[in-house]
Amino acid sequence: GAKQTLIINTGISTIPPLENVLEMTTGFESLRLVNVYAGSNFRQASDELLQQARGGHADEAETSIMLAIAPEAVDMTLAEACAAHEIRGRLNRTNPQAANYSPNGVYGDPTLASAKKGRRLLAAMLADVLAMISDQNI
Repeated sequence: GAKQTLIINTGISTIPPLENVLEMTTGFESLRLVNVYAGSNFRQASDELLQQARGGHADEAETSIMLAIAPEAVDMTLAEACAAHEIRGRLNRTNPQAANYSPNGVYGDPTLASAKKGRRLLAAMLADVLAMISDQNI
């Protein structure tokens, strides 16, 4: 069994569940969670780069990252902004009267995305992960 483990979380909605799991987990000398969307380097890069007022799903940040990783998988001609209501929970694509209605599944503005922003965001994520590894001697 592993005595030291670093979990690298690349999601946003997965932050609270993973934090809960870590609180309940025992038997590790070192068990750490790095939330790549919550690190100080990522937050700073986001503050400097991102233009959208709010986001969270298929938004400017996520689309930029995908443009940097796999541009062939992104069709920017389909990108359109959507400002779903800011209520925790799943996006709703079918009922305009319900909370978090977003017919295209977007919360944010992917039209503002670029590969350049994505590369900078990815570099910030990597810096956060490397800092955690270094700080924790993992």
